[in-house]
Amino acid sequence: MIFDKKNIILATTINKKKIFMDKPILNINLSGYKISAKHKLEITDRELLDHLCDLSKQLGKTPSQKNITKAGKVSHSIYRLRFGSLVKAQQAAGLAPYEIKVRIYSNEELINHLLELAKKLGKTPSILDVIEADKIKFSEYYKNFGSFVNAQKAAGLEPTKGGKPRKLK
Repeated sequence: MIFDKKNIILATTINKKKIFMDKPILNINLSGYKISAKHKLEITDRELLDHLCDLSKQLGKTPSQKNITKAGKVSHSIYRLRFGSLVKAQQAAGLAPYEIKVRIYSNEELINHLLELAKKLGKTPSILDVIEADKIKFSEYYKNFGSFVNAQKAAGLEPTKGGKPRKLK
């Protein structure tokens, strides 16, 4: 990216081609970019904290990274650059840090989920089936059983081979 003296993007590179902007862009989402200190947006710490408070009022809760990015004014990563972390920025704004709710599933719950899917699909569910069901993340099976195949075996299902689902007998 090419910036002017006020850190406004003048050009960027997309697929190895330099693209010049018709109009300077002020409100850019820097999520996923590594930027140096000289390329920080021209927004004060106070404005960033006010933005957090405004979002909090709109949402009725402390905004998460996703909420900040969705709002589109700034990327959540600027809070990490300026305050060390989003949690520290939330605290500086007088907000309770956003709590990530972690759900811990028992082996029994995971097995029941696999069995429900197997019954519904008429086959041993694959990882893709679990992802498409969008109820429990497939990584939960790895956490509890060490592998997805081990979870399938624990549920009494014929393990899938090479990602190909097996028909129920």
